[in-house]
Amino acid sequence: RYKEGAGAFDLLQKFKHIETRESINKQMMDKFSDILGRYKEEVQLVKSKFEENQEDPPTFKNQPPVAGAIAWSKALFYRIKKSIIRFQSYTDMMAGEEGQLVTKYYVAVGRMVREFENGLFETWKSKVE
Repeated sequence: RYKEGAGAFDLLQKFKHIETRESINKQMMDKFSDILGRYKEEVQLVKSKFEENQEDPPTFKNQPPVAGAIAWSKALFYRIKKSIIRFQSYTDMMAGEEGQLVTKYYVAVGRMVREFENGLFETWKSKVE
């Protein structure tokens, strides 16, 4: 079993072009639903880590606190962004109800992260001016 949804997605994409019986193709296509479920779990994990550390983000030693917090939030968001970009290349999977729900959840988490980054930056900018 793959740890990340993107890895399992890549594996299924490799088998997609092989001509097999219809029943085998159907089983492989059913796995895309499992992959979306795993991806949703990844997004939930990123959301919980973000909410857990939002007040005191982990930063590297000697890193400015605001820049470190923004870098941390961007790194978290990139973890889910790289996967959904791959998924969007397979429009059949994302056009379904589950694909739409996962996309909405991804967008909601992305907005949370963006608002956090913008808030930090605006606060820092007002202190510097």
